[in-house]
Amino acid sequence: MKGEFMHMRCAGHIINLIVKDKLAEVEESIAAIRNTITYVDSGKLKRGRLPLDVPTRWNSTYLMLKRALKFKVAFDKMGKKRVGPPTIDDWRVVESLEKFLIIFYNSTLIVSASTTLSAHKCYGEIVNIASNLKLL
Repeated sequence: MKGEFMHMRCAGHIINLIVKDKLAEVEESIAAIRNTITYVDSGKLKRGRLPLDVPTRWNSTYLMLKRALKFKVAFDKMGKKRVGPPTIDDWRVVESLEKFLIIFYNSTLIVSASTTLSAHKCYGEIVNIASNLKLL
């Protein structure tokens, strides 16, 4: 075989590509939440514990959305002053997206472990991802 079939792509990179593709599909809903958090942080209101994401790091977007879901009622009371606050449809999209992202977030933590060898965990995580996606 001379090593031609021995190349193994980085599992973390593959997960990143899958998640980025999904995030692109729902960017408007994410932007509504991001804009609302930015507005809250602009000085008119206190943001408290609402993290703002780093757009180049999808896991920070996941953490932002996960936290924003806890403030859904407060966001809805803000009214329509700009792009955002999120609409009912945006919240539905984000609730569904959060269930999707947690699968990949947890798998990324396992396959991207920097202090332990993780190549042997890749197949198990692929099975885990596939099983969890079927449950959505």
